[in-house]
Amino acid sequence: MLTWGCDLSLNHGAVVQLRNGKLDDFWFWTTKAGIFKTGGAHATRMDIPKELDKQAAEVARIAWFRWWFSRRLKKSRPDFVAMEGYALGMAYR
Repeated sequence: MLTWGCDLSLNHGAVVQLRNGKLDDFWFWTTKAGIFKTGGAHATRMDIPKELDKQAAEVARIAWFRWWFSRRLKKSRPDFVAMEGYALGMAYR
């Protein structure tokens, strides 16, 4: 059984993957270059263009997150997904 635990934000977040209750893999995304460099194969940098205004940058983050998350879902195909998404939920208010 494959289970995901997710902590979601529009600037950073992580997915922990358990296989039969044991840590199998994890991934995270960040906007910070330094953190990205230390993450190896587990890290993805969300690089949003600096010239976007605040509203356009927020829309770009949502679009980027959707791309990243759906790509991971299609690859791993977990049986269960648990999400903590306070910050993401606030973005849709």
